Amino acid sequence: MESGAKGCEVVVSGKLRGQRAKSMKFVDGLMIHSGDPVNYYVDTAVRHVLLRQGDEIKPTDGSLETAFVSDL
Repeated sequence: MESGAKGCEVVVSGKLRGQRAKSMKFVDGLMIHSGDPVNYYVDTAVRHVLLRQGDEIKPTDGSLETAFVSDL
């Protein structure tokens, strides 16, 4: 918006904050969605981002004996 755009819309979809997938839409300014002017005045782009899906349980070195040893 600071570089002179009239409007912007960002749609983020997938498993964002839980197990179930959902989409979040962020809009700022004026956006046209219908009609022939969309073909001439609206630029679109798609970016794919890989997010972390879970925590790793097993240590990466493969030794489970040293993972649970305490300093007692």
